[in-house]
Amino acid sequence: MCPTQRIQTKKHRLPAAAYYGEVLVAITACEAQRREMFRSADVVAEFVAELARSTARFQCIVPIYCFMPDHLHVILKGLGPGSRPKLAIERFKHQTGNWLKQNAPEFSWQDDFYDHIIRKGEDVDAQIQYVAANPVRAGLALDLFAYPYTGSIGCDLREVFLSAL
Repeated sequence: MCPTQRIQTKKHRLPAAAYYGEVLVAITACEAQRREMFRSADVVAEFVAELARSTARFQCIVPIYCFMPDHLHVILKGLGPGSRPKLAIERFKHQTGNWLKQNAPEFSWQDDFYDHIIRKGEDVDAQIQYVAANPVRAGLALDLFAYPYTGSIGCDLREVFLSAL
């Protein structure tokens, strides 16, 4: 969940090299004022398309994403040594920020985002379950499969769900 205060622009605690290669990165990005910019299927579709373009450009897949009304959870996975998950999310936020300025100027991203590199030995399944269960915890869906703004890019979402359960 996003903090209620605006995230301050800051350097990420890890060096850029930590985000290179075959790493898994969990990201949470919030609307600047916690306004609900992800209530429209058309807006979410536009953002999913950009997420697909940005992750492909930096050689990543998305095992799971979940567009909550005022924030986004996404897990990115680098596919090889040339992958750059952090650059993928930075490009995604830049491109969608431009889209917001042109199409929905009342909304904007917070300047930064929360990230967590999922290290070997950590419970990836627990991270996936957390993202998938967000709409259920928020009362937006009755079960993991019912929320329309949860998906994956480069993976089969049902397989991701079932392997994490």
